[in-house]
Amino acid sequence: MNDIENKSSLKMAHVLISGRVQGVFFRVSTKEVANNLNLSGWIKNTSTGEVDAYFVGSEKNIKTILTWCHKGPEHAKVEAVKNIPITQTEKTVLYDIYQSNKINIETPSSFEIKRTL
Repeated sequence: MNDIENKSSLKMAHVLISGRVQGVFFRVSTKEVANNLNLSGWIKNTSTGEVDAYFVGSEKNIKTILTWCHKGPEHAKVEAVKNIPITQTEKTVLYDIYQSNKINIETPSSFEIKRTL
């Protein structure tokens, strides 16, 4: 596939969130919001104190989660949400995750928390 986003209705986002975003349940809260929005992807802490997240789903739900990331959970203090360009390889991985989750009716989304880099 040359460009998955142009050939499907899926949208993808990769963001790096900085501020007081570790130790405030940012990843767990994001997972809950992402699952409610039927998004797939993952989120992890970085060794530099930021949170790194990938999302795949409908354009509307991607916009909703990105808006939420600018605020985060109650005790977070988000200073910046930086959009990171997604490589074609990353798009393929995200697309495959999303497609495999569509097959499993019981778990239509799969958003996971990964270990710190």
